[in-house]
Amino acid sequence: MKMPPRVAEPTSANGRLKVLHLITRLIRGGAQENTLLTVALADRRRYQVHLASGPEGEWLPRGDEVADCFHLIPSLTSPVAPKRDLAALRDLVQLIRRERFAVVHTHTSKAGLLGRLASWLCGVPVTVHTPHGTVLHDIYLTPRQQALAAWVKRRAARISDAIITVSDSERDGYLGWRIAPTGKFHTIYSGMDYSRFCRAGVPMPAAGRRGLRSSFGLTEDDLVVLLPARYVPEKGHCFFFAAAEQVMEAMPQARIVLAGDGPLASQISDLRAASAFPQRIHLLGFRSDVLELMRAADVVVSASLSEGLPRAVVEALLLERPVVGTDAGGTREVLLDRLTGVLVPCADAGALAEGILYLLRRPHEAARMASAGREHVTPRFEARTMVERIERLYQECLARKGIGDRLSAPARS
Repeated sequence: MKMPPRVAEPTSANGRLKVLHLITRLIRGGAQENTLLTVALADRRRYQVHLASGPEGEWLPRGDEVADCFHLIPSLTSPVAPKRDLAALRDLVQLIRRERFAVVHTHTSKAGLLGRLASWLCGVPVTVHTPHGTVLHDIYLTPRQQALAAWVKRRAARISDAIITVSDSERDGYLGWRIAPTGKFHTIYSGMDYSRFCRAGVPMPAAGRRGLRSSFGLTEDDLVVLLPARYVPEKGHCFFFAAAEQVMEAMPQARIVLAGDGPLASQISDLRAASAFPQRIHLLGFRSDVLELMRAADVVVSASLSEGLPRAVVEALLLERPVVGTDAGGTREVLLDRLTGVLVPCADAGALAEGILYLLRRPHEAARMASAGREHVTPRFEARTMVERIERLYQECLARKGIGDRLSAPARS
């Protein structure tokens, strides 16, 4: 597809290139955490960083805080709505033409489509997209809808200079759908703010662990199985509850804890009520102290049916906690079965229960895997490493367009 002529040269602010990050919504989630870290940790000697988002999300104030300039796009919403989407495209074109960005980096599906089209219409030199997972899955779309979505993604990929996947598994999935050539994809693992894990690997003081457990009625003798996940279909809660029934039946001291919120909250409550052991299932709702909950758990679980990269699994291993996870997306790149955790098939409640019981019954083996898991993830998932790799990709793309050294300051030493 032929690129339209640029409407103007990209501008700089005090010698810095202007970069726009665009995301559909700033709800609590892995894609949003990834985007906010990328904005917050950008090299301000080289870049002035703008962030634009639709009006939905608890983290809108965080977006305003971390960006040099924050732009709210009221017309940018998640559901498909042709009139509103056209208005969002118009608003994005106006923003991009006014600010004359050197790089537009889009995140997630809706912002990825509209943002890349607006960037192309405005002749932005470099356009980068991070899907943060895939909607090309039976849990989201029918086969016919998947085929249509894949066609749209192929067209959008043609006007993208690079596509960042958060795992090799995500990249391979897109290659299987023939979304773009191999060379257009770049795997950059989703980074974590390691300052939040300053106690990683150090056992929680007994009083703190006891206090947290006692706050929801548990004791040191209870075996705590924690699922930290938003209440959305792709997180596999129905299979987790089926597995939890088997675990509680086999081990009377097992207690099930869920931390999260979301649109399936009423269904989650119904699943608890239908359990044979409802008094042993604790629904904590949204918690801001999920890392502390992980430290207090005996096993952390990911039951996902679809993932780009499971941030909760990485977080648990950084905290040296035993993990059981389903083989969804990039999970297999984090959980090496029986080496850094237990990996089980997706949508298989029996296998998930067996994995949980395996770790609960073998605490020394669980501790060995958790230690190996921390060693595996620590060098791979630091947020600054992620941002440096993203910015290196920007520079490579800009250099191919003859832009960069003329406007930008020296890179980090």
